[in-house]
Amino acid sequence: MKKLSLQGLAITTFVFIMMWGVIKITDLKLFTAFDGMSQAFNEFEITDVVFSQLRPDPSVDQRIVLVNLAPTRGLVAQQIMKIKQHKPKVIGIDSFLIAKVDFMIR
Repeated sequence: MKKLSLQGLAITTFVFIMMWGVIKITDLKLFTAFDGMSQAFNEFEITDVVFSQLRPDPSVDQRIVLVNLAPTRGLVAQQIMKIKQHKPKVIGIDSFLIAKVDFMIR
């Protein structure tokens, strides 16, 4: 068991050293997609802070409600029926459904 652990540690270390070497030699940006923090700091500008403090925070519109959609069409239809009971002026849906036949909820 101890031999297996040492062997696994050696192989893991070797793999990470090889990955580091390939990245340094080729200058490939393979892992930049997973590094959100550095991307956020690279896009950060001091003017963002200044302009955010120049204006007051916008007020929240209490007339707007966001609802997570159910995973199936039948449950989405049930959710819409419940929302319709409150007589909204508009119901907007931002979703991607794969439909073989067009349908309309009345």
